[in-house]
Amino acid sequence: MLSGKSLRREYTLKELRGIVLAAKGELKSDIIVRNANLVDVILGDIREKVNIAVWRNYVVRVGYFDADKYRGSNTLVIDASSSEVVTPGFIDPHVHIESSLLRVTEFGKLALMNGTTTVAADPHEIANVLGVEGIKAFIEESKYTPLRLFFYAPSCVPPIKSGLTKGSEITLNDVRELLNYKEVIGLGEVMDFLSVINGDEEMLEKISLTLTSGKIVDGHAPQLPEDMLIPYAAVGIRGDHESVFMDEALSKLRSGMRVLVREGSAWKDLEELSKILTYMRINTRYLSFSSDDLEVTELVESGHMNRILRKAVSLGIDPITSVQMATINAAEYLGISELGSITPGRLADIVLLKDFRSFQVQAVIVNGELVVSEGRYLGTTKTYEYPKHFYETIKT
Repeated sequence: MLSGKSLRREYTLKELRGIVLAAKGELKSDIIVRNANLVDVILGDIREKVNIAVWRNYVVRVGYFDADKYRGSNTLVIDASSSEVVTPGFIDPHVHIESSLLRVTEFGKLALMNGTTTVAADPHEIANVLGVEGIKAFIEESKYTPLRLFFYAPSCVPPIKSGLTKGSEITLNDVRELLNYKEVIGLGEVMDFLSVINGDEEMLEKISLTLTSGKIVDGHAPQLPEDMLIPYAAVGIRGDHESVFMDEALSKLRSGMRVLVREGSAWKDLEELSKILTYMRINTRYLSFSSDDLEVTELVESGHMNRILRKAVSLGIDPITSVQMATINAAEYLGISELGSITPGRLADIVLLKDFRSFQVQAVIVNGELVVSEGRYLGTTKTYEYPKHFYETIKT
């Protein structure tokens, strides 16, 4: 049964029966969003003035139905008339939270206030200092925020096999252990592409364990020539966020890899890669966005995924296409069918936007809970206490 933020679950008969009854209005909805101009990311259009019914953490009905039939005495009704559009929650499929210098909970608050409802974080930075213990602490703190957080098991800690002084190490057995966590969605960016291409046994075993467990392998393949990219992609690397040139991105797409268009604080590749869409007009199914490394000042002043969407539209990318890239495409990258669209049976991650230009967030529902309303954060403010020795890692 679905519990918390993880999607690794079994459906119970009771749960499925409840969804059926709620979809028919026989069980009253917990939230109804009325008069929504809904971005339909599946068809690529806008459905005007529809109603959305949410029961527990599920969307159970969308369309021109009698909302009063679904309304009970405790139903929260949200009128979306003042919102130009309503979209699925935004998804960041690759980010390093440590780069923001924020706690997981504080990062979660800022991400939610900017419309991001799901994040897949690669914690290889804390792992380089504190190893598996640091990753487990991040996973534990993620339970203190409504933001749906997944984690990658770092593949390369340290980044390469030799030549570096190690703080900590993530071994094959560590990866095996981490993959058993429901919060761990796959293997983190495989930076040591030479180990893959040269057939290194330990690296291939990490990839094998991940794929066998039904999880994904995230990539890191900057400007690899074709004779190196092909064997790298062939072992099941799903995609990467390292493309800085159009030809590089196209080469990865033609190799079956997905491309995460990176727009962070350190690397800003959106302007160059946007030409794939504005000039070449290719199919965007395998394209998503990633913030990768985002500094706290940029997160506070400009936003999170909505900041990327704003820039994408300003560069001439169609607004609906941009939303698809930040929602359903990203969900497919992560291999999560329950997210990415506002359709019956999907998890209720819903964002009300003032308009399609500023992407200013008016309200956010995540997992069936209203957590942001008119600029106010309504989620939990509990904090997680890290072990004392975590604060003693800087040595001078």
